[in-house]
Amino acid sequence: MSSTPVQTESAARGRSMSMQDIKTLMLASLGGALEYYDFIVAVFFTKLLATVLFPPQTPEWLAQLEVFCIFAAGYLVRPIGGIFFAHFGDRIGHKKMFALSLFLMGAPTLLIGLLPSYAPLGIVAPLLFLLCCVLQGLSDGGEVPGAWIFCAEHVRRDRVGLACGLLMSGLCAGILLGALSAKFLMGNLDAESLKTWGWRMLFIAGGVFGLISVYLRRYLQETPVFEALCAKREADSRLPLSVVLTQHRKAVIFGLLATWVFSGIFVMYFLYTPTFLQTQFHFAPKDVFTNNLWSIFGLILGSTFAGWAADKIGGGRAYAIGSIAMLVVTVSFYSALGTNNGMVWPMYIAGRGGPDRHDHARVVHHCEELSGRSALHRLCAVV
Repeated sequence: MSSTPVQTESAARGRSMSMQDIKTLMLASLGGALEYYDFIVAVFFTKLLATVLFPPQTPEWLAQLEVFCIFAAGYLVRPIGGIFFAHFGDRIGHKKMFALSLFLMGAPTLLIGLLPSYAPLGIVAPLLFLLCCVLQGLSDGGEVPGAWIFCAEHVRRDRVGLACGLLMSGLCAGILLGALSAKFLMGNLDAESLKTWGWRMLFIAGGVFGLISVYLRRYLQETPVFEALCAKREADSRLPLSVVLTQHRKAVIFGLLATWVFSGIFVMYFLYTPTFLQTQFHFAPKDVFTNNLWSIFGLILGSTFAGWAADKIGGGRAYAIGSIAMLVVTVSFYSALGTNNGMVWPMYIAGRGGPDRHDHARVVHHCEELSGRSALHRLCAVV
């Protein structure tokens, strides 16, 4: 296996952040934004989904647990989706698989909004919901990692960090849009309207947006890296995953560790902390929601800054500094909770600007082939 893909290096250095690259970033972020939008909407309406899709005699706690288990099923199939999209993306091109992954995200989101309730369908209703979540999980296994790969292979190597930071900002905009949309409906519809049709509107809107995005992605161009390495790929019959696990073990370990840091921060701040503040420290839901929005906005800005910093001082150094800063801010935030001083909300907002996943693209570029880069990035991001 050659370790000096000359065509790839010259092509990567020859490209800059042109208008075409900016268009690529925007189109690539659509699927991830939809995934994050769908996720946050589902979190807001977990109780409603439990009452609509499960038997009315089911205890509330059990119905909600069943909804979370269905969400978990979608997460469990992400590695399968990641390997599937990586393998066939390396064989037939990222652009085609990129469109397929977005379709598998948008169509189930639309179907969730159109699902009949438990009353007319019985057990079929939650089973259809499970099917939609599994399809979304398969899609997400390829969609978000594929977006980073697609952008990283389109821009100049000294702009990879900024490109992936901007992409992450676009994905986080989906969180902001989902939270604002859900809160708007919850504040303007009565409980019965919200249960009957209100929650469905957000999923239908998201699904329609996803299907329109599939059409828009036809304007994307195949990555120059893929085109430059087609001949080499055809000469190598090995599976992409086998190449990664045998020749890029250090990069795999680093990518897994980086992903776990990000995932831990995401779960702690987006899922656990808002509820923790309300139940244990009795903060008003309105205050928690408002500061949550500001923190998401901070994450959008922080992702772009982190990507820019990675290009300037190196991805590893930027990631290390961000991790240390995140640790300091997190400790300060939870310490401030016990003192009731005015630093609680500033620390909470600042805590969203921690390590970002842009560094995965840096790790990916250490692999020698397109197949290695693609499979590695997906493997790191779906675990």
